[in-house]
Amino acid sequence: MDRDLATTVLFRVLLFVFGSCFLAAGSFIFLAVLNLIPNSLSHTSAGTVFGTLGSATFAFAGLGMVLYAVGLPNVAAKAGLMALLAFVLTFNWIAFGPGERQFQTTSSSSWGGKRVSTASETEGRILFGLAALVMDGLILFPLFTRKRYKS
Repeated sequence: MDRDLATTVLFRVLLFVFGSCFLAAGSFIFLAVLNLIPNSLSHTSAGTVFGTLGSATFAFAGLGMVLYAVGLPNVAAKAGLMALLAFVLTFNWIAFGPGERQFQTTSSSSWGGKRVSTASETEGRILFGLAALVMDGLILFPLFTRKRYKS
């Protein structure tokens, strides 16, 4: 008997447990960012943005796994899209958001050891901007082409 892995009970149980852990971790971090849980997090604007987007990425990914495990694949896909958007927004904020950025480059070799140097803000923003634009395009392209090819 050949069964699809996604329909097995063991897979769904593991997905539910793993997703619940992600959802709990994301929720816990979000409560800490909001200072509803005592913590020693940096409450700067950068810390708040990264904490919010990072916790949203984990929480929505976990929610998607839990929803898929209980048999709601369409809603799970929407939660997965929200997780992806939160992840991509992080790159967009680094590239295009307000404030000064400090970037570092690390290089290592077997004969020279590890070297860390400071990169210019422009260089860092350009690299993150290119990555953000590629990811934005990968998200937006299907949304625009879907209407064109609907029958």
